[in-house]
Amino acid sequence: MGSWLLLAMFIFTGDALLALWKLEDSSEDMTLLINKAIICSIAIQEECHNYMTDVGVVLGVKIALSVGKMLITHVGVSESKHFDLSGTAVDDVNAAEKLAEPGAIILSRWTFMHCDQSLFLFEFMEKELHYRVSYVVMTSFYKYPYHRRL
Repeated sequence: MGSWLLLAMFIFTGDALLALWKLEDSSEDMTLLINKAIICSIAIQEECHNYMTDVGVVLGVKIALSVGKMLITHVGVSESKHFDLSGTAVDDVNAAEKLAEPGAIILSRWTFMHCDQSLFLFEFMEKELHYRVSYVVMTSFYKYPYHRRL
């Protein structure tokens, strides 16, 4: 059936980092990977959001997560290569990023549907097409219960 990609966009006050994770067609693997991406996003927010730089600038972080099939097109020669991303996963992560405010973690609908919803609390956004992670309640990933309001 092919591979799926988990797409994460991290926005640091105007600068963006795009991260991709490839997974095979397994809903268990997809759920685990999405859960880990959400947990990593929380850790990034805790470490980097409202980060004071050496020059006195405060950085904010917006995070958007999407999962789905995507096409990666490489263009160029060995000295100068570029790539283009297209597909619903790219469209969804772009739309989620536009809804994000600094400090937020926004999931596309497909990502929300395939995460373990018992580990997190969510706020519905924009006609339930996107979801904001608003609270974390995890016991299976840590040795002790972890509760955090975002």
